[in-house]
Amino acid sequence: MHDETGDLVGFVNITRDLTERQLAHQRLLEREQHYRRLIEAAVDYAVFQLDVDGNVISWNPGAERIKGYRADEIIGQHFSRFYTAEDRDAGAPERALRTAAQEGKYEAEGRRCRKDGSMFEAFVVIDPIRDENDKLVGFAKITRDITERVEAHKALRASQEQLAMSQKMEAVGQLSGGIAHDFDNLLMIVQGNLETVQRHIKDISNTNLHRAVNNALRGAQRAVALTSRLLAFSRRQAIDPKPLDVNKFLSGGVDFLQRSLGETIEVEAVGAGGLWRVEVDANHLETALVNLAINARDAMPSAGKLTLEAANVFLDEEYVRINPEVTPGQFVVICVSDTGHGMTPEVLSMAFEPFFTTKEIGQGTGLGLSQVYGFVKQSGGHIKIYSEEG
Repeated sequence: MHDETGDLVGFVNITRDLTERQLAHQRLLEREQHYRRLIEAAVDYAVFQLDVDGNVISWNPGAERIKGYRADEIIGQHFSRFYTAEDRDAGAPERALRTAAQEGKYEAEGRRCRKDGSMFEAFVVIDPIRDENDKLVGFAKITRDITERVEAHKALRASQEQLAMSQKMEAVGQLSGGIAHDFDNLLMIVQGNLETVQRHIKDISNTNLHRAVNNALRGAQRAVALTSRLLAFSRRQAIDPKPLDVNKFLSGGVDFLQRSLGETIEVEAVGAGGLWRVEVDANHLETALVNLAINARDAMPSAGKLTLEAANVFLDEEYVRINPEVTPGQFVVICVSDTGHGMTPEVLSMAFEPFFTTKEIGQGTGLGLSQVYGFVKQSGGHIKIYSEEG
């Protein structure tokens, strides 16, 4: 303090207690540090902030792990680079920010891109960030890689569909097998009596009578063949499995199939070194391959190629989980491939069902693939079709 002449006469000391303010500031710093540690520890989640235009302004270690970008590589870049080209063209990134700003939150699942170009399934949440005046100042974005969950769900759904199909085929097989067995017994009586009539009228010179009996006998024989196919589908046919060299079997069947299919179809067999021997009924296996070859020929009306391949395979627990009908272990796979027009998904789902056919009336019974299916299952194997149109 100075007097009226300007001389220093003393001092005034004012002290204010700032303890509360310092403590509040310290608590704020601690909360920020805690929040930062929390965000950095969330390595399973990509947690980052966007400005109002969608540019990245913060980046946590989880984002680097999931998306592959370091912070210095991505901060300042627009978040749309995480989307597929199709989603960007459709305006998905802009729509996501607009929804978050208008509705207070945006949630979605979809495919996203990593730095290396690989894709992953993502669960995304975007929340708007507003200041004390309720002005939009940016967005908080959380992304989680849910690829394993999605793949597990797909595998479970495929397994359930496979199991449902197996149960349906089992039920149809039991029904058709029971009918075919009883019908076969009746046919044996009909056929036996027709053969007796045929023997007794051989000295009678009645052309119409002979023709009628012969036609009835041929009809009974065709019906017997039909019930035999149904019994094959229902796994009730008599089989005699013995050890078989599949390489020799396939190479020996090429000439036979070539003659059966005609010159417009090229037939090729591809064996494998060290191929294991399998226990199977060779005659029924040949019938199954003929059925597949005929289907292939019908799918290649102009020309084409039929390829028979064999290889050793090991079916592990993962494969069995998706295909519950088969047990894990060592198998020999026989692949029959053609260059035909292929099947639609709808046709594919019903291909093994008895009496289902895409051929015109009178052109097929719809029991060829059913017979193959039943034989493979009765032999302790597994059968699967891959096909697409074209």
